[in-house]
Amino acid sequence: MTTYRLPLFPLQVVLLPGQRLPLHIFEERYKIMIGECIEDEAPFGVVLVGKGGIHKIGCVARVTEVLEKFPDGRMNILTLGEQRFEVFRIYDSQPYFEGEVSDFHDEEGEDPTELCRMVWDALEKNESMPLNLPEELLENPFQLSFAVAEVLRLPLREKQSFLGSRSIAWRLKRLLALLKRDKPSNFALTDYDKSTHRNGH
Repeated sequence: MTTYRLPLFPLQVVLLPGQRLPLHIFEERYKIMIGECIEDEAPFGVVLVGKGGIHKIGCVARVTEVLEKFPDGRMNILTLGEQRFEVFRIYDSQPYFEGEVSDFHDEEGEDPTELCRMVWDALEKNESMPLNLPEELLENPFQLSFAVAEVLRLPLREKQSFLGSRSIAWRLKRLLALLKRDKPSNFALTDYDKSTHRNGH
């Protein structure tokens, strides 16, 4: 197992692989952290923080665009979720937190091809398919499982369980169960290309 140091951004949000996440950066320590990441073209890690502290499974984020920068160092940025990671140790020697982390991968399991089609059909049948959800996702079960979870805007606890699952099949089966159990109007459906979570306010 290979570990590496990663700057951490604890938030009340779960970032999923492939998800776009705009952030408003205003705290001094995160101005420093994000400034360094932009200068070095380096990623940082988004981790959900709750009453019990920081969750162990997070998602790497990379700044894709600086939308606005203010004279006092505040900024609005756009990030993109990449690979998942697991936190083993947290360091506070910098103005911001750093984690000793390793990449977090799915385990081998059943062929998810049929489950992908079932989830896709369930979305179409419920007439809740966002028009711009690319059909190419059917060829990428890993990304499909997270894209649909984001489209359905699952609660934080549910999204964290998706992030921490090592089974594509489990995630697809869970989505299928949610789609069959609930009516489309019960979901806060979002646009796949424009999904946002505003933070730092």
